[in-house]
Amino acid sequence: MKKYFNKSNMNFFELVINRAFFMVDIIRNKRITRELEFLEEFYGSDEKHNKQELCFQNLLNDIRHNAPYYKGVNKKLEDFPVITKKQIGDNLNNLVSNKYNKENLLKVTTSGSFGTPMIFYRNKSKQLRQIAEVLFFGRDIEYYMGRHHAFIRGVSKSKLKLFLQNEIHIDPTHLDKESLKNIVSKIRQTRYIIGFPSVIVSIIEYCEKMAISPDTFDILGIITTSEPLNSQQRKLIENFFNCTVIARYATEELGIIGNQCVESENYHINEASFIVEVLKKNIDEPAEEDEEGRIVVTDLYSNAMPLIRYDTGDYGVLGKGCPCGYNGKVLRTISGRKIQNLLDVNGEEVSPFSLNVRMKEYNNVYQFQFIQEKHNEYYLNLVVNENYNEEKMILENLHYILGEDANIKIHYVEEIEPLPSGKRPYIINKLNS
Repeated sequence: MKKYFNKSNMNFFELVINRAFFMVDIIRNKRITRELEFLEEFYGSDEKHNKQELCFQNLLNDIRHNAPYYKGVNKKLEDFPVITKKQIGDNLNNLVSNKYNKENLLKVTTSGSFGTPMIFYRNKSKQLRQIAEVLFFGRDIEYYMGRHHAFIRGVSKSKLKLFLQNEIHIDPTHLDKESLKNIVSKIRQTRYIIGFPSVIVSIIEYCEKMAISPDTFDILGIITTSEPLNSQQRKLIENFFNCTVIARYATEELGIIGNQCVESENYHINEASFIVEVLKKNIDEPAEEDEEGRIVVTDLYSNAMPLIRYDTGDYGVLGKGCPCGYNGKVLRTISGRKIQNLLDVNGEEVSPFSLNVRMKEYNNVYQFQFIQEKHNEYYLNLVVNENYNEEKMILENLHYILGEDANIKIHYVEEIEPLPSGKRPYIINKLNS
């Protein structure tokens, strides 16, 4: 797979990991290589729509016999109801396909962008497709398997996984002066950064305050995740690190839905794996041209647990074509995932993703919203099910993050009330309002 490495621009250890990865894939019957070949063929074809429709019909033929929730379906996409995370939680057993033993499926736990913890299941082939997508779209900035990179994420991997993936873990939980000093030290060791743009901006602001020169870094490319990357942030990060910066629109349960264009702010939709619709905010009808609406996704390879017309909780504007020459569907904008930093009892910044990670642990919490009212006054709104009994553990985790003296009150509600815009942010810092 010559397209997935650049010998002249990779060091010895990166090359070793890259070659070992594809050698193992050959031994395992080229499972990822075949996924990459499919993506190459799909995006090189003039028949993308027909290929996508064939994939959708194959999915329907499978699930109408095997997924109780969709038993006997014989519909066009627009005839399916939109499904939310709460509906998925209420119908989890009926959504999982009878073809699979749930114990043998890969369980994905995600709290998502709006504080709705959820369990999803996927089979091995879906996982392989997700790996292939990371490699396929990573080529845009010459990010190949084996590249040494820093990954900003709440939960670390084992030391063995970090070694095999040539990865440095950056914990975004605390962004105080000492934490940022350690983060900068780690970033100096690597050439690629993957993670939250808000944290990367905090790193740059720290460097500027401490008069740390951009010349002390050797970053070749940056991929931002989990939050929208606005034009100001992109320009700031590109100028400081002097490299290409793109955003990846992805979720843990789905994979890469869209990859930002190197030349513009459009997100090229991953039409090989997904059908993406943008529906009006209040009714399940297509949004008008240039109208912001709900991003609804159909996963063409969600055979183990079908996700058809799945409301991601995000908002966007759908379009077609891009200045770079890409003629497929694009998302002109993505919003609704913008969140705010919190302050702990000492007035130090705390990454909201530390809460995100902790709340993923509680399967009996449908939805949460965390509000900072004052400097040491916090409220947690929870939508829970009848089996909920985790209040003590939740408070212990929140005190660990915010400080033992944090004044935290929990309110149990029927629904998280939306803002006038229709969005339901899971973090609100009223100190910033």
